[in-house]
Amino acid sequence: MALIQLSVISYQLSVISYQLSVISYQLSDVSFQFNDYCLLIKVSSMVSP
Repeated sequence: MALIQLSVISYQLSVISYQLSVISYQLSDVSFQFNDYCLLIKVSSMVSP
């Protein structure tokens, strides 16, 4: 019985770690897009007189 509970807990932990990695990937994607946006603003402000 304890073995089954341990396997269930380890499964839940692996699911949580997977969700965390997905969240961190989405966050890095958002920050990358944000940096791209800031760069675009800088370039356009340089170009316009």
